[in-house]
Amino acid sequence: MDQTRAITIGLAALYCMSSRAKREPFMPSAELRALLALLHLHSDGDRRPFDAYWRSATQTDIDYPSELIASVCRRNGMLAAWHDIARSLGTEATIDFMASMARVPTGEPPRTGGL
Repeated sequence: MDQTRAITIGLAALYCMSSRAKREPFMPSAELRALLALLHLHSDGDRRPFDAYWRSATQTDIDYPSELIASVCRRNGMLAAWHDIARSLGTEATIDFMASMARVPTGEPPRTGGL
């Protein structure tokens, strides 16, 4: 597997996780930590977007007034960090690339063309 495909699959996994954001935070896991660490190895070296994704996904210290607001805030934080992670990996979030990411939760594989 080439590096571009591995990065695309990693980004797809993070994107899919973002699409499942709910009121409750995700449990900190070795899987998420490993995925973020492996993507960071191929990035421009800035940890901030990776830390921001982790915080948005696992943050427990905010009490949102409703489940809808909580899930929207968590998802928005995760997606903002996701875009920063993609940029740090040299990936441009074009319309075609984002359409490919949107297909991931449906089980369709992400496309690597245009990276």
